[in-house]
Amino acid sequence: MCRTRLALFCITLCLALSCVSGCGQKKPADPTFDVPSLIGSRISAVTARLGPGQELPAVSEGSGRRQWRKDGYALRADYRLRSERVTGWRLSLDDPQKTIKDKDKDEMLSMARLQQSDPRYSLEWEEDPDSVERYRSVQVVPMPRQHKVILRVTGQNLGTMTLVQFGLQVAGNSGENPAENGLTLAPWERELQAQDGTQLKLEAVPNYSRIPLRGDASVTVQIEVDGKIVSKQTASAGGAASCDWEI
Repeated sequence: MCRTRLALFCITLCLALSCVSGCGQKKPADPTFDVPSLIGSRISAVTARLGPGQELPAVSEGSGRRQWRKDGYALRADYRLRSERVTGWRLSLDDPQKTIKDKDKDEMLSMARLQQSDPRYSLEWEEDPDSVERYRSVQVVPMPRQHKVILRVTGQNLGTMTLVQFGLQVAGNSGENPAENGLTLAPWERELQAQDGTQLKLEAVPNYSRIPLRGDASVTVQIEVDGKIVSKQTASAGGAASCDWEI
């Protein structure tokens, strides 16, 4: 009998101690969004993971904007239509009338697995103009990534003496911004490193002023980014071929 009472007393004591140590602790909520895992993804890959979301009005030509709502939060992605590159993210409360207190900033970041020290992106808090130490949203700006670019000119049935006149333009690239025009025998190519947002353009036309072209002659220009051909055009009958791309 004494052993039974002792056993019950021990069980009761253990339960009481566990409640004292754990009952008052708030279990951390699971993240609503995992933004870092989306950094570097094209918008098609993002919608495959998060669903189609809601399409919002674009702010500029050639751009798109999409938003997802979940558990009281709203996540917005801004992206380029042609390349599908996501240029930025915005995390806010689902209710536009609500703001974020300064002391709650870390909790909000944790709901999207965001950290101030993550080198893959920078964070910019949007202050509420009507309140002190309150914020409307946090902007997540991905750090620019470097890409391997190959610009290529090839010819078909041009002959061994026909030169190709080409023009190359690169804009918005902090590393290399060549603007080059010249004559060359096909094939010709140029390799360079370019960051996100770089605009590329390549043009070529056969120079047949001295040597007549065959009827089936053609010239092709193409832009390759990270091993994938993203833009290509072929022109025949002595016409000019042109292609462009924004990384």
